[in-house]
Amino acid sequence: MYHPWDLKFLEGYFWYITPFAFCRNQHFDHFGEPRGRGLIPLPFDNLPQTNIDELQGEIEEKSRLVLPPADWKALIGCCECGFVDTYTAEDVDGVIVPKESEAVFHSDAVCICVEVRCADKRCEPPAKWYVDISGATENDLRQCLQQNHFFGTLPCGHEIRTMLDKPSLRTSRQMNRLWPR
Repeated sequence: MYHPWDLKFLEGYFWYITPFAFCRNQHFDHFGEPRGRGLIPLPFDNLPQTNIDELQGEIEEKSRLVLPPADWKALIGCCECGFVDTYTAEDVDGVIVPKESEAVFHSDAVCICVEVRCADKRCEPPAKWYVDISGATENDLRQCLQQNHFFGTLPCGHEIRTMLDKPSLRTSRQMNRLWPR
């Protein structure tokens, strides 16, 4: 059995830094277990590479390359538990991911931008939030939307109430970072 940080295990991999956030869901299931707190990968193009020496030491400087500017914020939903909340730059961190080859990589996030009008007809413009659907499909996401899986408060102050048959519902794939370069 090997220890994950054994240097022999690390040889032969190329290491990249990618952004993520932790789900902030404080709600509990019927067993008293937290429903959220999963890792939410965020989209990012051209991940910065690091090396074993940096893995063993401080990688803080390279991590800054994948972090948003201080004034950034966005609505992000957790596909696992359905919680949608506003995340800021302070909520984003960098994680190291191994790759078997050296190349230009995007993050492993499969991020979908969901745009829908608030159920309150007086609210403008459409609400927009981002959901990582890694391990799922856009059809799975549409079913979650149809079943009101997502919950939280929109910037307008109303609770999320989405219906699939709303003509204003749109989804699109988000390949690049959620903040400006």
